[in-house]
Amino acid sequence: MRSNPPIPILLDISGGPNVYDGVRVDYSGADVNAATFLAVLAGNASAVPPGSGSGRVIASGPYDRIFVFYSDHGSPGVLGMPSGSFLYADQLVAALQRKHARGGYKEAVLYVEACESGSMFEGLLPPDIAVYATTASNAFESSWGTYCPGMTPGPSPLFSTCLGDLYSVAWMENAELCDLSHETLMTQYDIVRNRTSRNYTYTMGSHVMQYGSLVITREVAGDYQGMRNRGGGGDHPDGDAASCRAGPGPHPSPSPSPYPSSSSFSSSALTSTSTSHRRDDVSAGGGDEGAVRGAVGTLLRRGGDGDDAVDAAAAAAAAAAIAAGAGTQMDTVAAGEGEGAASREDTMQGAQSWRGRRQGRRRRAAEAEAEAEAATATAEAHLRMRQSGSLEQRDADLAPLRYRQVYGRTPEDRHEAQVALEREVSRRKAVDAAALATATSLLNHHPELTLKVAAAASLAAAKPTNAAVTTTTPGNTLYSSDASNGGLVTMLAKELTNGPMGRPAPGRPLVDDWDCLRAMVAAWGDVCGPMDQYTMRHTRLLANLCNAGLAPALLAQSLKNAVAAGFGGEGVGGEGVGRIF
Repeated sequence: MRSNPPIPILLDISGGPNVYDGVRVDYSGADVNAATFLAVLAGNASAVPPGSGSGRVIASGPYDRIFVFYSDHGSPGVLGMPSGSFLYADQLVAALQRKHARGGYKEAVLYVEACESGSMFEGLLPPDIAVYATTASNAFESSWGTYCPGMTPGPSPLFSTCLGDLYSVAWMENAELCDLSHETLMTQYDIVRNRTSRNYTYTMGSHVMQYGSLVITREVAGDYQGMRNRGGGGDHPDGDAASCRAGPGPHPSPSPSPYPSSSSFSSSALTSTSTSHRRDDVSAGGGDEGAVRGAVGTLLRRGGDGDDAVDAAAAAAAAAAIAAGAGTQMDTVAAGEGEGAASREDTMQGAQSWRGRRQGRRRRAAEAEAEAEAATATAEAHLRMRQSGSLEQRDADLAPLRYRQVYGRTPEDRHEAQVALEREVSRRKAVDAAALATATSLLNHHPELTLKVAAAASLAAAKPTNAAVTTTTPGNTLYSSDASNGGLVTMLAKELTNGPMGRPAPGRPLVDDWDCLRAMVAAWGDVCGPMDQYTMRHTRLLANLCNAGLAPALLAQSLKNAVAAGFGGEGVGGEGVGRIF
């Protein structure tokens, strides 16, 4: 933006130092494109376009570990680049497979920050090529920006942009704060997932995912992010041990959950201590100690904001009460054994055994209380680490305009921001309207497509009935219509444009024919201009058309029909395209 400083400045936290100083940049600007990225990753210096950057590549061998962090805009099946065409999921995975086959690395770890970034690996990345990947979001949702104008903390007055993305900020601040020579990749994943999901509530946050060879998660993060990070770095006030522990919540395989689910416990679990099932009870959180852990875990899982905040005192009290209750029952049993003893010696031995059991119960209760306090400190540390705000990544570009519209220094500045904001919002509405009109046109002219979309959307039939039909978009917005042909087609067009239609899914990638998707993107570009960081969201529509067997040429014709029908507006393809859609 025009109000940003002209010199290269890169901040990893609001108010922090410029970490760009002293960094050797091999490729920048137009040199950063899909072809160069793939050549660098493959270690193929001859494939780097002439005159591009330094020409350096990852010339790694069978004993080397590779760490790749990518951050840019994304959409179903693709990652954006500063220049040139998209990086497609099949291209990325194929490059990794070829490098693995040549012995080009020992293990590789990829962290990917982008919207719908899970679609880059879902159903594609095999577990046997020694690659572990995590993504900021699953295959169907936006990632989230943070440290934006108007947030706390936010950028300095020098900037009118968001400083980071929620997933990226989470893992980089963890790497700076914690001892990476001890923290495993799985622990870091857990901490990042907790923060990015807002304590697993997913309000203003996304689902951090993992793919590939999960055995790599047992290794320490320092093997990939630097062994010099020994904890306590930066100016963060929360750089304590608690923020470097995985908080309570659902843990992914292969790490077991620290607390069994609340459904594992019932009233009988607090009293039954059958010897024949003791081994299973303990492993599943049963028995007296298991009951304490379960009750404390249930309380800790409620950790959140406001009324649901973690209460260490309540957790400790619950643990002590359960322990005391179990102790009372066992005391009664011990007393009965003493009364039925045949001799004073037996009674004394029974009393000693009773005292030993009581001491054991007290010790376990104290341990449970200490465990509850430690877990509570961890949860509260993660709550403090969460910044005050975040917003969907595709709205992050609008945040500076919205901020200037309200807090601009002069009336002229505020008016200028308002005009720019209205223009961009109108353009985005035109993009969405054009995509929906295109889908509607295709459905009207290709009955076989209507049948396929109806089947994929799990509709009862694709013909008119006497009942109203309802479908749900990924955003949980319900669309209903009467049983007219027009209403049904409109509903199916929305499903075709925005719905996942079963892809991707475990073992099934976004599309089977990636060349078709590339041809669809090219067809869109021929009519509307290149897809930009907002327009690219409609690769979902293009992938659905490929899976339905539609030819790219038919998409191009329908886009032209949308133009003739008056849908769209100036610059639908992106800033500087200068086309009328």
